[in-house]
Amino acid sequence: MLEGFSFAVAIIIGVGQFNAALGLVNKPGMVKHAELHSNVIETFSYIGEADPADYGCFIFFFLLLFCLVLLPPMHHKNADGTKGKAKPKLPWLAVTSLIGLIYGVCCSYFWTGIKPMLLVDAYPMVTTD
Repeated sequence: MLEGFSFAVAIIIGVGQFNAALGLVNKPGMVKHAELHSNVIETFSYIGEADPADYGCFIFFFLLLFCLVLLPPMHHKNADGTKGKAKPKLPWLAVTSLIGLIYGVCCSYFWTGIKPMLLVDAYPMVTTD
């Protein structure tokens, strides 16, 4: 039962992020609906206006994280040279987040032609003062 609940929550969160992944957040003409399925239909009706800079970034980081998680853990070597206890795996989500943070800073200051939605864009009222 818990697996089904977790799966349903993951589906709802994932489908709710389609607009952000496709660069369709705050697109003129898009209507936000109360029902999830109506929002998904609305998103796919605007899919032709998706921004490649946003969904390209999403695809890159999704595939990066997916591939890194599949890497098998390294093992310590025993004194006789055989495979020993597994070393802890790197926290790939944290590593990918750090790479994404660097990407966001570079887009803000150096590559201004690429403009993914940053936190400062999503929440303009929040300041660091």
